[in-house]
Amino acid sequence: FQAEDGIRDRSPSRGLGDVYKRQIYVRADCHLCEDMVGQLRELQAAYSFEIEHRDVDLRPAWRQTYGDKVPVLLCGEVEICRYFLDLRALQAALKELS
Repeated sequence: FQAEDGIRDRSPSRGLGDVYKRQIYVRADCHLCEDMVGQLRELQAAYSFEIEHRDVDLRPAWRQTYGDKVPVLLCGEVEICRYFLDLRALQAALKELS
């Protein structure tokens, strides 16, 4: 995968999660980041949500905030999980938005 500022994976919307986008902060050559992105892409078919990939090394503010603590998945301003995908936390966040 390649994370760039503003790159989004899109799925047809069924209304789930349209209010807030999920942002995943990642960096290049990060196996944990690649793993979480892959898992999220698989889940998009079932839950129909967007993911905005943000490479922490592209913006100083992101690098300062997240540093080596990636991947981190957020829904709006709320952290869903860090390092490993927490399926229950993601499902709960999506359910709150439906």
